[in-house]
Amino acid sequence: MRSGDYNYLMNTYGYYVGKTLPNGQNPTTPFESLHVDHGKSVTEVDTSAFYIQTNFGSETGLFGVPYTGNLGVRYVRTDTKANGNFVFNTSEFYMTQAEANADVQADPTGELTPRAVTLPADVEYLENDSLDEQFLPSLNINFKPLDSTHIRVAASQSMARPYFGDITVAGSGNAVLRDNGNNYTEVTNEGQVEHRFLPIFDGLSITTGNTTLKPTISTNFDLAFEWYGPHGSAAHVSFFHKSLKDLIIYNDSAVPFDYSFTKENGEAANGTTILTRGQSVNADKNATIQGFEFGARTYFDKLPGFWSGFGLDSNFTYIDSENPSPKSYDMEGNRFENLPVTGLSKYSYNIQLMYQKGGFYAGLAWNWRSRFLMSTNANGTGQDNTTYNHYSDGNGNFEQLHYALPLYGSATGTLDFGMDYKFSDHLKIYFKANNLLNEVSKSEMEILPGKFYARNFYEADRRVDAGINFSF
Repeated sequence: MRSGDYNYLMNTYGYYVGKTLPNGQNPTTPFESLHVDHGKSVTEVDTSAFYIQTNFGSETGLFGVPYTGNLGVRYVRTDTKANGNFVFNTSEFYMTQAEANADVQADPTGELTPRAVTLPADVEYLENDSLDEQFLPSLNINFKPLDSTHIRVAASQSMARPYFGDITVAGSGNAVLRDNGNNYTEVTNEGQVEHRFLPIFDGLSITTGNTTLKPTISTNFDLAFEWYGPHGSAAHVSFFHKSLKDLIIYNDSAVPFDYSFTKENGEAANGTTILTRGQSVNADKNATIQGFEFGARTYFDKLPGFWSGFGLDSNFTYIDSENPSPKSYDMEGNRFENLPVTGLSKYSYNIQLMYQKGGFYAGLAWNWRSRFLMSTNANGTGQDNTTYNHYSDGNGNFEQLHYALPLYGSATGTLDFGMDYKFSDHLKIYFKANNLLNEVSKSEMEILPGKFYARNFYEADRRVDAGINFSF
């Protein structure tokens, strides 16, 4: 029986036992590097930036319309250093079903596997440094044709850096395997007994970070018309267009790969297979986001007495977005074209009924959004290179199709309530209740264009929060 010390070493260091770390040390020696295990990943990001801005304006204005504005540029430098271990996991398999059949015929117990291949685990230490520099301009102009009216025009560029998890050099790899056709279930007096034999080789797969990722650059154009009336009333209409360059997406790439294995009987197994690499990449095409928003707020202060405290605030947003780069395929193997940008609903609105008198405030709000794309690489929807036995020719033969279903959040709405009472500038009590209707949201897979199938249901529950705010 193996000792507890052995089990501790294997559970903690796995295949490092008996191996040498990239720095030449034995991982089981009593030293600090003992805990540098296969999951090691270190990413350092240093950023520096400066901004130059000039303000301008005119009282006489353009065609008699006064305006103010600013023009600037921001310089951003990002230095990234990453190091970590790439791990290839051990596996044992047959190269073909025919070789598996031959071994099973010779030994039905499956204990003798001379035609099988064993890939040992391996660890490779990797490191990479990168530098990125960006100049981001910005222009904002505010025209004021009337005291109550503003026309705002803006053009700018902004950036979003990759997440730390996207730029790590660490990763893992493994053989892609499918079930052995000799597997069977035996029914005995004591119940069912599963007989499983070594799986069949079906390719190689690796998942890594990407230290060459660029930040996403958004080029933005905005136009807004705003009106500010008496007693807090206001209305606005705005239009926007954004072009996203180098949007960070997760994609699988499949390339031919030449392999050379050795079977247990010493025979060589050489050939070409498909190597699938999963990692975040910069999109090769620009994504676009465009649309408009309008909203209004008013108070019914002309009503008598108690009713004069009521008010209404509402807005509506329409977004048309396209992201042509992510790879997603329906259940028939056809690629989805021009998916929307993740996280954006085409339609959304909210309506809030307010009441305010003296130090008391209360609001009841309904918030709604239409269906929105959550992911094109969600686990369990085929993005792990699953093949699906879809069509039969009637003779037991199936056509294998690759599918990668986009995952959406369904249309959903919530009713929220909040109120507070302000005793003074320093003391306030509040009460909040979210999701009063206990709305159940769900995620949906688009199995064919325009056809959605429920995947998960989420019940967020009602949330109640109350407290006291005190400031000095």
